[in-house]
This record gives sequence, C-alpha cells and structure tokens, in this order.
Amino acid sequence: MGVNLFDLGQELAQRQAETQSGVPREVMDIITASRLDLTRDNPDPEAILLCNGLPFATRGNFSVIIGLPGSRKSFLMTILAGAYLHGECGCFRSANGKGTILWIDTEQAPGHVARVGRRINRLDGRPENENAPEVVILMLREYAPQQRKDVFRYSLEVFHPDLVILDGAADLMDDPNNIEQSAEIQQLLMATSKQYDCHISTVVHCNPGNDKARGHLGSNLMRKCETAVTVTAQGEVSKVSFAKTRDIRPDDFAFSVVNGLPAVCDVPAMPREDNTREMFAEILSDGRAVSHGDLSNRVMKYRESAGRPVKFDRAKQIVNNAAKVGIIIKTQAGGYVLSNEQEGSDNQLPF
Repeated sequence: MGVNLFDLGQELAQRQAETQSGVPREVMDIITASRLDLTRDNPDPEAILLCNGLPFATRGNFSVIIGLPGSRKSFLMTILAGAYLHGECGCFRSANGKGTILWIDTEQAPGHVARVGRRINRLDGRPENENAPEVVILMLREYAPQQRKDVFRYSLEVFHPDLVILDGAADLMDDPNNIEQSAEIQQLLMATSKQYDCHISTVVHCNPGNDKARGHLGSNLMRKCETAVTVTAQGEVSKVSFAKTRDIRPDDFAFSVVNGLPAVCDVPAMPREDNTREMFAEILSDGRAVSHGDLSNRVMKYRESAGRPVKFDRAKQIVNNAAKVGIIIKTQAGGYVLSNEQEGSDNQLPF
C-alpha cells in the first residue's frame, strides 16, 4: 500500500518539529491537505460539456466568454445551457448527462432575462412559459456589487448547481481595473468551482479595437481559466474563436439567430480589405521612412476617408500584416517604407 495522508501528516509534523522557527499551524494544515499523493486515484476532471467532441467545460474549473456588446454572447451561453439540458445543441453536447443550471444575470431588465429563459426552454423542447426544475435564473441588476457577490457565493450553497453561467463577472465588483478586487473575483471563481464541483462560465467585455479581455479582471481570468473564447459579430453571424484551452483546441465555429434561437452555421470567410498595396503606396508616396505609430495613424486616416474606419489597435495589426507579407519593409533606423517587390496575391492576404 502507498503512503496515506495520515502518514504524510506525521512526516510533515516531524519536519515542522525539526525547523528552528516553526511553521504556523494553519499553514501546515494547508501543506498537509494539498500535498499530492500519487498512490491515490487522481482522475481527470469530469467533463460537463464537449465542443466538437473535445472538452470545453469540466468540473472544478471556469471558462470565459469575451466579446463586445452586441456580439451575441448571451446567445452563445444559451447554446451551452441548451446542450447541457437537451444533451446536444449545435456543436456542443453534454458529456455525462444533465444536471442543474444556475444562471445569474447582473445587468438586464426582467423582460430581457425572460427572453433568455424562454430560449433555454425552446432549446430543451419545453413550453416557453414553464419553469424548468433544472434551471434557476437569478436577476441581480438592481443590487450593489457586494450584494451580487454575496448572492453568487451563497446561491451555490443553496442550489448546488452543476453548470453556472455568470453574466457577467465584472458586476460583482466596483472597479474591473482594481487589482485587488480583480484578484478577489478570480480567486472566488477558482475556489467555488472546486468547492461545489461545478463549472462556472462567465462573460467579460473585450477592449474596443481588439479581442483582449478588458481590464485587470479580464487579464486575471484569462490567466486562470480553463477555456476562453472570443465572440465576434460579422453581420448576421457571430464567429466563436478559441483563445485558450487546456486540452486539444476545438475548431472555431459560428452561429446565427434563426427564429429567435441560436443555430450553428459555417464560419464566414474573413473579410478582406481591398487595395492593400494601393493604400500603403499612397500613404508612403513621399518615400520617407515612417515610424510604426505614425504609419498606423495614417492607416486610420486613410480608412476613415474611404468610409471604412478602424481603431488604432486594428490599424497596427494592418501594418504588422503588411510587413509580414512584404508590402512594406522596416529600415535599419526602425522606420517603414514601401517595398519595391510586387505581390501578386494581395487580395488573398488576411487583412
């Protein structure tokens, strides 16, 4: 037989006695409880949801859904809920049967939250006006951040859900850019998902102009989450891209809204920006080397005059892509000039 925890505790107690300064009892208790014992069975976390056959959400972990307002993040979350209740929805399916869902909305009025509830019922094949016993929806819009945080914590104790959808984590705190508060929310999600053996999926907004999660909260959650996806609206279709996974990364997918319900569809082709070389030829026509920042500003002005405005971060990406494919080149002094080489495939480049 392997060493049991009692034996490990005795060993640690002996080590404590051998130290000159001593170790606080509460710290030694944590060391004892957290030490890995490979003689015991240590199974992989149980999957709750699969995406294209690969793990998306497991017990004891949390995931992050990132997107701008209007990107249809809530519709994606209803896909998760529908798959867990009904067994399958689009490219998602329940891995080990269904359980209880706790949905916490922190920003919408009751009428809008009711739409979410009706969508979940329809995806599960249930009448719209019926309260599903497996689904608990809480509406916390009018409460203060500390009250929302308390309700979140204690509702897990009350309902013992298997899947928690928190829309959104930033509303549990006063300032998403506060370092201490962000660390506290991150720790709250990590601790409660483990304590209640559930999966928590939460929403954070992204920065305008890029797909990075906003603020210190977004950065903290991205570092510790199991899965992170970004949702980007492209007309009537929303594309879902995987930003982080701990296992094999599933393929990106897309969905549209059909008769009020999300439906997985083909991923739309990436829109291209025509006349890329012509744009740089015009804004670098004086032949002088231009710094990366100044060139990005010129791209912004050019695109604005063409009726296709972009943010500064997006303009920087366009400059970077143009440099990668040789439309522009970087001089030894650090500036950028137009390349003399001709590219025959500009229209296929991922700008």
